[in-house]
Amino acid sequence: ETPLLTSLKSSVSTDSTYILTWSEVSRAKSYTIEESPDSIFTDSVSKTIVGISESFTKTTDTVQTYYYRIRANNATGSSGWSNVVSITIETESKTEITMVSIPAGSFQMGSNNGESDEQPVHTVTLDSFKMSGYEITQGQYFSVIGTNPSHFTGDDTLPVENVSWIDAALFCNRLSDKEGFDSCYNETSWECDFSKNGYRLPTEAEWEYVCRAGTTSKYYSGDDEIGLNKASWYGANSDNKTHPVGRKDPNDWGLYDMHGNVWELCNDWYGEKYYSESPEKNPTGPETDTQRVMRGGSWATQLQYNSSSNRHYFPVQQTDRNEYVGFRVVRGSD
Repeated sequence: ETPLLTSLKSSVSTDSTYILTWSEVSRAKSYTIEESPDSIFTDSVSKTIVGISESFTKTTDTVQTYYYRIRANNATGSSGWSNVVSITIETESKTEITMVSIPAGSFQMGSNNGESDEQPVHTVTLDSFKMSGYEITQGQYFSVIGTNPSHFTGDDTLPVENVSWIDAALFCNRLSDKEGFDSCYNETSWECDFSKNGYRLPTEAEWEYVCRAGTTSKYYSGDDEIGLNKASWYGANSDNKTHPVGRKDPNDWGLYDMHGNVWELCNDWYGEKYYSESPEKNPTGPETDTQRVMRGGSWATQLQYNSSSNRHYFPVQQTDRNEYVGFRVVRGSD
């Protein structure tokens, strides 16, 4: 007789403790639990216990899913493996935003091998700042705004999408209010006051600087598609949907999903020829236009749109939303 895994429940504790339970099998003397980081149990560990429940405490550096199955044992042998259940653990709460300190520095922005709006390559120098290590998730968005506009749902660690540029800017203001910082955006004109200490969307230059993280290659993972597959959810490997943040390889500064998953909105107005007139120090884009910059590609885009230098644009009307567009946030250094 094969046991049945009946539940896998998180406790209310903050140390990622959860309880695995299963149906009792007659004549079983013990049970073997197998744990794996993937659903086909290619790299599993096992534990033999007596009883019909087991408590686990797991800690991870980022979001991690664990898979479990069990079998019953007695003196004559073992049953088959049970059904598989899984649980996703993260060390921080679903609503806490991890900010990564970004050092001041200079880099070569743009590409001579990309689209015309990526030229000319020019030197940019930036002050230090902080950027969220992950795209803003649906859990984080809901905790601040109280709604979830996303098309793809079912997991609080999926990136929020289907947001307008104004939605993203409003999130920044409400997050600033919540944490006691000064709001950056005027909610009438939606102009950004860079002197304020609150949250805002990254400038286009800040975004590319962080994405590159010191690299000069096409992607932060290198120049080829093999490396990009390890760093990004994009058209060739995304299964036509978003994925929980932090599942791919980070860049050298510890930021995840800078390529793919969702396009990331920037603060700048889009200017096709802006690079030819951009100031070197802390550029913030054209004074006005009709569309805002977005960067990084998405689950729906093909290879060329995921490069560190690729530029794209998005309308600013409150009604303009799409399931491939999300964002991350920045703050000035304290």
